[in-house]
Amino acid sequence: MKKSVVSIVLLLVGTFCFGNAGIFGGSGKSVTLRSTDKIQMVSEEVNIFLCRSARPVTGGANWLSLDKARYQCKFQLKNLTPKPLTVKVGFPLSYDNYAIPRYNAKDADIDQAVVISKFNFIAGTQQGTYPINYVKNDQKNKYRNIFLWQMSFKPNEIINLNVSYEMTGYCGMGTTQKRPYKWGQYVREYLNQLDICVAEIFPYVTETGKSWSGKIESANFKIHIDDFEKYLHERGAFEDGKTIPFSRLLRYISPDNWHEKTGKKNSRTITWQYKDFEPGPEIRITYMFCMIPNNLDDCKKIISFCKKRYLKQKNRMKLGNGRKMPEWNDKMEKDIADIFLEYYGIKTNNRDIESFLSRQRWYPGNEKREIPADLKEYLMKLHDK
Repeated sequence: MKKSVVSIVLLLVGTFCFGNAGIFGGSGKSVTLRSTDKIQMVSEEVNIFLCRSARPVTGGANWLSLDKARYQCKFQLKNLTPKPLTVKVGFPLSYDNYAIPRYNAKDADIDQAVVISKFNFIAGTQQGTYPINYVKNDQKNKYRNIFLWQMSFKPNEIINLNVSYEMTGYCGMGTTQKRPYKWGQYVREYLNQLDICVAEIFPYVTETGKSWSGKIESANFKIHIDDFEKYLHERGAFEDGKTIPFSRLLRYISPDNWHEKTGKKNSRTITWQYKDFEPGPEIRITYMFCMIPNNLDDCKKIISFCKKRYLKQKNRMKLGNGRKMPEWNDKMEKDIADIFLEYYGIKTNNRDIESFLSRQRWYPGNEKREIPADLKEYLMKLHDK
């Protein structure tokens, strides 16, 4: 994160939800992801239910104060051989690319029952559940929070495997910049606050599905969003009315080939449907509370916030050759106003904000964005200064 990011107590680091069963070998710290040409994952069906936290979201890092997701996964696995097989199946819940910590306990202190119940992790079939063993990480320290169990197949047998678990998503400081991020301050220092946000991210990574034989004939993923998004709109970035003006809620979904569907009782879901699926694409939904105003009051708060941060920075920084940062002025407020106008689709032809706009995920916006009349009037007055 940029050092200029607002220093607030929220900085929550949850755990990215990983997914997809894979073949593992070894035991303890020698566990490694392997592959097989003898068992095929015929189908994969994943339902992700986004849920509000058990306690108010106020910026603390307590597990109970982070929003969560419940994962219900169904896999159809087929023994491709005329011989009986026994394999070790593993389900990692976090991935080293995200630099997410393991379950916070020393190896000697891990209580298998406590950890498994913490994640509500269950794997089984219609006939019963499998005995689960938890390992903090694999030998290469790539996969973390791994749940392991043995599966035995009869010759040519098909097993319908069910896996369910519950975890927090990522919740903490984020950026509205496009990927790859271009860290570093903008030339116009007063814009440095405008692309920080409070982010909640819920991914499901399919990569470990590559350890099975061949392609997955059918793969369906569904994120249930209806109640959760209503809750976010009502809650805002926090539930205790913090004064930092993270105002506008943005939503981003990947990969792009998703569909939003409305089911019974107007329930809404984001869905992906694949045939002959090759594991790899990460299923991800991201919510960002950012510094773009919804209304006139929020707009004034954001500009005031940027001004205070700028003046604080000015008092402790010097530019090259002994130069000082300029005093806060109307041009700075005009640039901020023009950024907000651009978000709402109103072109400003302001070349001084082009660099900022080019980095933003929301720019240029394709969907219709309605702007309140009083907010537009206020922004246009700043624009005309």
